[in-house]
Amino acid sequence: MAGAGAVGCFAVSAASYVPFIVIALWILPRRAPAPASERFDRPVPFTGLREIAREPYQRGALLVLLASTTLCGPLITFCPVLVKDALQGNVSQFSIAVGAFGVGGLLGAIGLLFIDSAGDRRRLISWFAAVFGVIVVLAALNPWAWGLPALLVGAGMSMSVCNTSANSLLQASASPQRRGLTVSLYMIVLRGGIALGGLLTGVSASLLGIRPALLINGALAVVAAIVIARGWLRSPLPA
Repeated sequence: MAGAGAVGCFAVSAASYVPFIVIALWILPRRAPAPASERFDRPVPFTGLREIAREPYQRGALLVLLASTTLCGPLITFCPVLVKDALQGNVSQFSIAVGAFGVGGLLGAIGLLFIDSAGDRRRLISWFAAVFGVIVVLAALNPWAWGLPALLVGAGMSMSVCNTSANSLLQASASPQRRGLTVSLYMIVLRGGIALGGLLTGVSASLLGIRPALLINGALAVVAAIVIARGWLRSPLPA
């Protein structure tokens, strides 16, 4: 970004999708798919939603994820504001900070390879959601430009472990008939939480400033993770 500008970065990012699009087109089946039924049974999705909402094991994962993405996700969305206004940094420091977040995400994904996939991941998800909130608080209080990349490594790791573990838990515990709906809910919570958090944090940052806004977000995220975990960890494992 410092060398080529924002337009150059967006161009490279767009070009990076081309190989994956080519591969996707290459592996698609050549035969025409069977025609799907044109009838849409409206009660079916709502019945599935009610079933998932009544299931504490899956409901807890979705609630933790919603709290984490809504309250902690804005740390990355408002990273440019934090670097420029609070830390008086430049575009190079912003690039390093975002790169550190990506490194943390990779480290979190690698760390999950060494965790037994058959184990109960509720405690892991809850702990890393709370850690993510603590990191947001520290980022709001941090006075040094060099300290932000170090914190964002932890943020990327926490988000990667929390989101990936929640996704695995939801898919593993969902019935075959509800697995597609469960994954859809996961994506709605993930993307919708980030959008909602960005909107709410933008309002609070405009009124209070970026540091107080992130400080409130992080504190609420820690409280939410602890409160949700207390009930979620007591719920029985699915049969």
